[in-house]
Amino acid sequence: MEEVIPGVLHWQARHPNLGVDVSSHLLTDTGTALDPILPEGEGAGWIGHDVQRAVLTCRHHVRSAPGLGVPIFAHRAGLSDLEGIDAEVHGYDAGDELAPGVRVLAFGRISPDDAVLHIAAGPGGRQADAARVRAVAAPGRALALARRLLGEHRDGDRQVQRGGDD
Repeated sequence: MEEVIPGVLHWQARHPNLGVDVSSHLLTDTGTALDPILPEGEGAGWIGHDVQRAVLTCRHHVRSAPGLGVPIFAHRAGLSDLEGIDAEVHGYDAGDELAPGVRVLAFGRISPDDAVLHIAAGPGGRQADAARVRAVAAPGRALALARRLLGEHRDGDRQVQRGGDD
């Protein structure tokens, strides 16, 4: 486990069904676990920090979340796939604040329940820090998010500044 930016921990563990390492994050200030997966044979105590909630950025990222014993938050469009999970599950939509400084952004480019989170970096923090967190988990999506957050896009090799939303 490593601190990728102040207050954001990252770790990887082998996904039992995929056979590859996948990423998880913990926002230590709010006790928010993002797409949590624990190493094989480990329990919630392995994280070594207080966990208050688990946030799934996609319905397929349930992973170890039920074993943490905390409420699970997932995009409302994917809730039907989470029926029968032995945990308290809550739906969220774009614009919702799931924890202090953790806001859901509209995304849904891979599936309707695919979400990206804006994570406030604290006083004087920059929005691009949220993209850095996502970059560890999904580099392709992070690049698009960083450009959106920074108000720019690329036209070939030429960078173009934009104003407003898509």
